[in-house]
Amino acid sequence: MGTNTPFTIANPLDDNSVIDRWHHECHAGKIYEFHYDNLSLASSGTIYLHIKTGAKDAHIDVQFAVLGGHLQVQWYGAPTVGTAGTVVSCINRNRNYKNVASLTTMDIGPTVTTVGTVLFGARTLLGAASSQSKAGSNITGDAERILTSNTDHLVKCTSVGIIAFTIDGLFYEETPE
Repeated sequence: MGTNTPFTIANPLDDNSVIDRWHHECHAGKIYEFHYDNLSLASSGTIYLHIKTGAKDAHIDVQFAVLGGHLQVQWYGAPTVGTAGTVVSCINRNRNYKNVASLTTMDIGPTVTTVGTVLFGARTLLGAASSQSKAGSNITGDAERILTSNTDHLVKCTSVGIIAFTIDGLFYEETPE
């Protein structure tokens, strides 16, 4: 019979433990989160989220939620973007590390000349509003997308009716194994 050794971080119960990639990257200080609120996007209004990746592919998981009318979301690659919009802060989820991703930029509301090539087809989030109650919907996470390094990406959000919506996301950048 072996000696019972208590579990600690320095002494895991099983040397062959497996943790998922997101969990591993968070512990390594490589998971960043971002958030954007728009509390009154006008009917038929459009706003763009511009993501320009750095020297590494970026694994991204984004959630959209809507309250009010409907929100159509579509992803594009290789857009032509002019003036940058408002910077979206990327915060490291592991507070032992700094907020310095190699991601070149993430901004909301840039000037867009052309949207580029469709990467992911349009998804529509359905919401409804009445004087008694409001209903909303969301596109949840677990839909990881891998964005190619050194490229521009655009997420187009278009409203049907006046809406409030949020964008929440996580990403990490690939590191050599």
